[in-house]
Amino acid sequence: MEGVRVAAVISTARGPAKSTAQTRSDTQLPSPTRSAPNTEPRGGAPVRGGAPALGASAALSATVEVSSIERTETHGVVPVKRASTMCYPFEEMPATPLLRRLARSALAAPSPLRRGLAGPAPRNDRGVRLDPQLHLMLSLLGRANRPTLEELGVDEGRAEMRQLTKLSDVPPRPLHRVEDRWIAGPAGEIPVRLYTARPGRRPAILYFHGGGFVIGDLDTHDGLCRLLADRADAHVIAVHYRLAPENAFPAAVEDCVAAFRHVHADADAFDVDPDRIAVAGDSAGGNLSAVVCQQTRGGPTPAFQCLIYPATEMTRSHTSHRTFAEGFYLTTPMIDYFLASYLTTPEEETDPRASPLVTAELTGLPPAHVVVAGFDPLRDEGEAYAEALMGAGVPTTFADYSSLIHGFANMGGLIDAARWAVEDIADALHRGLHG
Repeated sequence: MEGVRVAAVISTARGPAKSTAQTRSDTQLPSPTRSAPNTEPRGGAPVRGGAPALGASAALSATVEVSSIERTETHGVVPVKRASTMCYPFEEMPATPLLRRLARSALAAPSPLRRGLAGPAPRNDRGVRLDPQLHLMLSLLGRANRPTLEELGVDEGRAEMRQLTKLSDVPPRPLHRVEDRWIAGPAGEIPVRLYTARPGRRPAILYFHGGGFVIGDLDTHDGLCRLLADRADAHVIAVHYRLAPENAFPAAVEDCVAAFRHVHADADAFDVDPDRIAVAGDSAGGNLSAVVCQQTRGGPTPAFQCLIYPATEMTRSHTSHRTFAEGFYLTTPMIDYFLASYLTTPEEETDPRASPLVTAELTGLPPAHVVVAGFDPLRDEGEAYAEALMGAGVPTTFADYSSLIHGFANMGGLIDAARWAVEDIADALHRGLHG
């Protein structure tokens, strides 16, 4: 990655993945390893030989390093009151565990069978091969001729994402307590969900879900938030900010800033340490996490930021937008659809509240962990933001899951390497909050 001082690279290779870890001051970070599965033999199709575009956010996999954390036993799930009509309990899809087992069995097929079904996995512009499980899954989904998100429309697109994440996300693990609440926002109450893995005062992770500012809700990221709460040993507060097109920019920003300030000011009500509140999110949620850190500078601000394949620059000028314009799940038409729903004028594309990368001054921001995927249109802008943070002296670690595509955080229930990647992200949050 020329021009970027990488703080922590996680790459794909045969055998155990290799990692380096350093901050701008060259402080060494822990880098425990886990053996990665073998990749396919060299050779294969060019980068544009991927699967057809699909109809909703979520996707998967890479070979990565994952550290482990000692954890206490969790308790039974407490039934929760639903916070919004857009939230549907996992139990409403009773066939999901069986479907997940069947899908996992298919994706675990021997390499010759996978190649026979899907052909050779393509390589990206850096010579990295798409994860073979992911390649097979995208190929099979592509053959189903599912309508694209922009064809489905808002309501059906939101329902599609709920159904897909119920199948693909990590199964919801039991926690000590899961509780839906509402907090005061600039335009009414904001639904939030509090995940408590263990009782007692803890650091907190304020989580902003992905979905292009248009789709996604508290349930689409429920399994992920449970995993983060358990593995990072922190209370997770998931925020259901207002969505476009009903509520265009900057409504989501205003809700997320308000949510952080509310939790910080009323930390005792959430049993959290106000000095150890991280913000985290995937895709649009990564964008909102970065913006919250910028917007709260000079006052109470997050202690840590974890940006998972974030959108950081809305003009779409980076090369990866053209390299991965189609065939790898998140496509140019999908991005156009999201931004046309979220932004109302061309001038808003360069507003720092929409494009945190254009902010002139980044000094003084919280320490960061920035994550990108190797087959993602947003890859280059995520790398550019990590570079900008490092250049401003912000302690920053960077992880490149080079064989993954956009949306892998919601695929840990089907793809082994996606689950390892999410566990690795949880470990980064643990280090950022616990030291």
